[in-house]
Amino acid sequence: MIGASCHCGAVTLSADLPPEWVADCNCSICRSYGALWAYYRASDVRIAASVPIDVYSWGAKTLRFHRCSECGCVTHWTKVDPAIDRIGINARLMPPDILAAARIRRLDGADTGLYLDVCPSPRLTPPQFPLRRGFVRRACSSNSVRDSGCSGFADA
Repeated sequence: MIGASCHCGAVTLSADLPPEWVADCNCSICRSYGALWAYYRASDVRIAASVPIDVYSWGAKTLRFHRCSECGCVTHWTKVDPAIDRIGINARLMPPDILAAARIRRLDGADTGLYLDVCPSPRLTPPQFPLRRGFVRRACSSNSVRDSGCSGFADA
């Protein structure tokens, strides 16, 4: 069991497995938050809070960013569309040894929505991200990673 919690401990998240990799997104909000995102199926993550959780959404409003109302730490994001079973946990809130063992992937969320490296795992591949022009492209579809076998979020 892997745990993450805000600074004051009022919001906790847990998942069965540690992340193999985390995303370092360069979009304006992720740069502001300073988060590294570990992706999971939302149905595989347990969230507990002893205080209200504040929610913020901006732009196209496809994501909701959640933070502790007590200490202000951004804990996770969820998809606005409930049919998409995906969550991003702020991996900086995980124990240091868990984060140190994960590979850091660079996500160009500010422009192309593409990862700038090859997908590291067939078990859990990157989610889709909206591009500025309003259409969606698989995060692993750039020429540099096209032959890597990535096909989006795996069911395995």
